[in-house]
Amino acid sequence: MKTKGIVTFALGNPIYGKFAFNLALSCKQVCPSVPIVLYYTDSAIAELDDKRMSLFDKMIPMPVKYMRMKGSKDNDYFLPKLHLNKLAPFDVNIFLDADSLLFKDPFNQEIAYNEFQTQAYYAYDYETKQTNNIGYDYTFWCEPERIKTMFKNKEPKRFYSLSSTFIYFEKGEIVDSLLETALSYRGRCNHPHKSFIPGGTCDELFLGLALAESNHEMIEPYVPIYFNFAEKKIKNCNTESFIYNKHIGLTNGGNVQPLITETLYNNLVKALSQKNGFKPFLSQNKRAVLAERRFM
Repeated sequence: MKTKGIVTFALGNPIYGKFAFNLALSCKQVCPSVPIVLYYTDSAIAELDDKRMSLFDKMIPMPVKYMRMKGSKDNDYFLPKLHLNKLAPFDVNIFLDADSLLFKDPFNQEIAYNEFQTQAYYAYDYETKQTNNIGYDYTFWCEPERIKTMFKNKEPKRFYSLSSTFIYFEKGEIVDSLLETALSYRGRCNHPHKSFIPGGTCDELFLGLALAESNHEMIEPYVPIYFNFAEKKIKNCNTESFIYNKHIGLTNGGNVQPLITETLYNNLVKALSQKNGFKPFLSQNKRAVLAERRFM
């Protein structure tokens, strides 16, 4: 039988250790039998005591080699997502950003049984377009008119706009090839792009390029986690019923969150913390805490 589990990262600032702890609380509430593994840096877990860390089934220091490009002495905390195939502790993995919370079991959804059985890799994709129809409102991480010039081989038919807050992937050659292609794009990153300075270059652009070049097909769109930035054009997207009925969780990702996301996140954290005897780690404004976010 294939092993399965959840993977998350807490890298750099202690805010991510707190986020990861909140995620672990939600995992143990909705899928207690599913193991959760945390890759971490010491700085990120500095404010977690032994009792909090005990919620993770396994904690693994993030190898420095997966946080640095060849020849670099600076950590890029986005880079490990392009090494997920090497870091994967399970046969079947769901990666979640630390600032996510679950309110349903991600392995017990109809979509998982109907779709994931035939695919090895799914990421959160909130929009897909033909490469000849990419406009200025399409991708955040790169000047849209440059996307078509980046492909090493023949221009593909589609380009996914991704949020790597949720990634389903299985160990194997398909994912190995996909992530090696993404790393190769990252390695020759000489085109205009937005970055976190300091902090790194977001992985999502390179994952999108690799998926497009490989013609890997995903569900279109696939939005299992509520992310206001991706769904802000949908009518009634800022309602509790929409968030809970259409998703398996929510993310506190991005620089600034709408009141509904912050309120639901904090209410869930308060309830789970009280139930388990912890003082809650409430949502924090990333721009106030993280220097690199102030320039985005």
